[in-house]
Amino acid sequence: MTTALKRTTFETSRTIEYFDAAELTLMTGQDACCFATVALKELLDNALDACEAAGKGPEIDIQAEYIDRDIRLIVSDNGLGLDSAIIDRILNFRTRTSDKAAYRSPTRGAQGNALKTIIGMPFALGSDHPVRIQTRGVEHVIHCWVDPAGELHSDHEKQQIPNDILEGTQITVTLPMSGQNFDPEHWATAFSIFNPHALVKFLEKTKQADNTLQAKSKTSENANFYQPTVRYPGGWKKFLPTDKTSPHWYDQQALSRLIFSHISLSKKDGIDLTLRDFVRQFQGLTSNVKAKKICQSLPEINRLNDFENDQDSIPVLLESMQLEAKPVSSKSLGVIGKEHFQTVFERLYGVKRYWYKKVSCIVDGSPYIFEVGVAETVNACDACFCGINFSPTFEDPLSDTSIPCADLDGYAAYGIKNFFNSAKVVSEPKYDRSYAKAVHLICPSLTFKDRGKTRVTIPSKVSVEISKALWTACRTISREAKQRERDAAKAQREQARRVQSKPIEPSLVDVVRFCLCDAYNSGTNNGSNDISVRDLYYEIRPLIQKYTSKSLEYNYFSQTILPKYRRGINKLRRLYYKPRGVLYEPHSGRELQLGTKEVESYDFPSWLYNKILYIEKSGVAQILCDSGLPERYDMAVISAEGYASEAIRVLLENADKEQDYQIFVWHDADPHGYNIARTIAEETERMPGYSVQVHDLGFFLSEAIEMGLQTETFTRKKSLPQSLVLNAIEREYFIGEKKGKNSWACERVEINAMPVSQRPEYIERKLQEAVACGKVIPAKEELPRLADNIYSDTVEDLIQSEIIQLLDLDAVKTTIAKRVKSKFNLDESRQWIDAAFDSNPSLSWRQAVKGEIHAQYNGLAKTIREEIIGCMRKGV
Repeated sequence: MTTALKRTTFETSRTIEYFDAAELTLMTGQDACCFATVALKELLDNALDACEAAGKGPEIDIQAEYIDRDIRLIVSDNGLGLDSAIIDRILNFRTRTSDKAAYRSPTRGAQGNALKTIIGMPFALGSDHPVRIQTRGVEHVIHCWVDPAGELHSDHEKQQIPNDILEGTQITVTLPMSGQNFDPEHWATAFSIFNPHALVKFLEKTKQADNTLQAKSKTSENANFYQPTVRYPGGWKKFLPTDKTSPHWYDQQALSRLIFSHISLSKKDGIDLTLRDFVRQFQGLTSNVKAKKICQSLPEINRLNDFENDQDSIPVLLESMQLEAKPVSSKSLGVIGKEHFQTVFERLYGVKRYWYKKVSCIVDGSPYIFEVGVAETVNACDACFCGINFSPTFEDPLSDTSIPCADLDGYAAYGIKNFFNSAKVVSEPKYDRSYAKAVHLICPSLTFKDRGKTRVTIPSKVSVEISKALWTACRTISREAKQRERDAAKAQREQARRVQSKPIEPSLVDVVRFCLCDAYNSGTNNGSNDISVRDLYYEIRPLIQKYTSKSLEYNYFSQTILPKYRRGINKLRRLYYKPRGVLYEPHSGRELQLGTKEVESYDFPSWLYNKILYIEKSGVAQILCDSGLPERYDMAVISAEGYASEAIRVLLENADKEQDYQIFVWHDADPHGYNIARTIAEETERMPGYSVQVHDLGFFLSEAIEMGLQTETFTRKKSLPQSLVLNAIEREYFIGEKKGKNSWACERVEINAMPVSQRPEYIERKLQEAVACGKVIPAKEELPRLADNIYSDTVEDLIQSEIIQLLDLDAVKTTIAKRVKSKFNLDESRQWIDAAFDSNPSLSWRQAVKGEIHAQYNGLAKTIREEIIGCMRKGV
């Protein structure tokens, strides 16, 4: 007879979830091949939070060392460090340890298991390397593993280290290199993009044959530095881990979780919060009056533990708290900002053009902010960075979200990257175009679809606002791409017709296009130098004569053929149009010549002016500048001849779309003047898709007649543009009397007919009628930083002036120069010049002498410093 098996009941710890690759994949949302990346991201999130909680400007050091078959990852910060008791709690794998998991706030990560997963990763990937944590004068060496029965074993050694070895915390994790998809430089870049206040240092090292570690960089042994672009703390603000949260960010489930987390903790530490103390932890509810009123709505609840027997009171508490507290504005969350994205893209890739847009809204009490930056880059790239709450994500966070956009032919893109693809903001090597993009979503109460906290669910209203922001940043690129497609299709149709037709002499346009590349390469020495449009015209003229007997006029080449070629075929980057106008900045006294090169490199000065006046007459602007009108209205003035050049229209488009400046036009009272105001505002054949909001200040014919100004006769040789809207008196003067087949005698009044003394008063009155915006005052959040900068510059200049007066620096300089003159071999100056000319013939003799004196000075620097100190002590 067979004896039946008597089974034993075993208990298996769930801690194995942190030491099994499949379970860690579920927990982190990433495959095992990305565990090194997960560890880096979690360590960087924690490091930044630690620095912010300490009120310090984050300084993050990342080192990736490739040793034999392992990756050793070291992340350091300058926070306050981790308490040993917290590390002990982290090693309790039966719970999650976090000071953020139960709170709703726009902070990085809130899973409560980041360090736990990192401690389990070495064993899960087949490694036995310990995790090392150096903080607060103690090194923790943690080695954890799970036996075949699923039981956890751990060694936690502690040893004292000097406090001055490390500020903050340093964590070292070693993982097997095999199979890891690991690009630490990308994540160092991404974190610098979404944290303008952080200094991020990054260094990769590999083990050499002599067992030493050497930096992978071929150019430097030093780390790559991603410098902060804002001053922190004090110059830039964001929501911090230490800031109070708002009751409007919670729903019933979230508030219940927070309350019962407190209840669970009270059973361990014996501290049971009163309801009043709990309520006062929220923004807008810190006053005793409000807290008392809320508590009175729940007479049966005195302490949080009372909710264990009365969970139905939690919705009442939430409603009372939301009624008493005002919703928090989106501004309090902070933004990365236009300037930071542009600065980082410039450092990484070089920027040709740049677009930025920010939108915000509040839905069910929760604020949302979305910002997008797009740069057309100098260096080839196709980079797209996505971030949530100042932390980069593994994937597109809205990949499952429909983003509607009527401007994309009614197309609704799923996800941000698909939106960019649909808008054609993608690399196009054929047209020398590539783009870098960054998008950032901030919200304290996001709903995540995955445990890795990457993909989110957002309300439809937020999706619509995001669509607006994306389209604003993409529309110029999208329209240009569509125009290229239309031009290419048209060219293809024309080519097909030419093939089917009888052989004829090619058109002048085709010949010019065929020869243009050779002419450009010849004129620019294969792209190594710039060339003007007129010089390119003279380069191409002899080339086209091989293929056509037709002559090429300069205006037809420069105004028609060339713009279409640059727009649809090749930008010809080294080509420039000479300046045809001048911009006068108020307050600074700066004058900018408005050619294509000058406009491309022009950055609108921050907080200097918010209006631009275009005058179609050269020489007229000076009287306005002398009157002080530009300074009174914080208004730049453009003086040009006639129609605005393409460079000026690009400048005005940037001012209208990207800077939100008011644009005004002052023109002659004649058909050309009226048409100038129209063409500045509307698209033309050379600039399709161009549109600018313009305030037409006149000069209108009715005003000139009312002022009693004398008209003058002119001959019009073209029909009036059909788009001009004229009244009866304007039609009478501008249509005039027909004199020939294409000739009309007409009347007009030019700006010059207005007395010089009346012009400033006229413009000021017209600005008031157009409701010109007020003076420039920096934004509330920017003003303290800017005022601080002005204070520093002003006081430092004043102090320097006082120092100069007290020390009599001129006397010091003269005295020392005489004393050390004999140490300089001036008698050998001819030999200096000959030697300098041999090495660099482009120098002048003055530069040669000056360079040698500099060189000898460097050798005498110590002696000269001693002389300076001696003179200062004597008061000379």
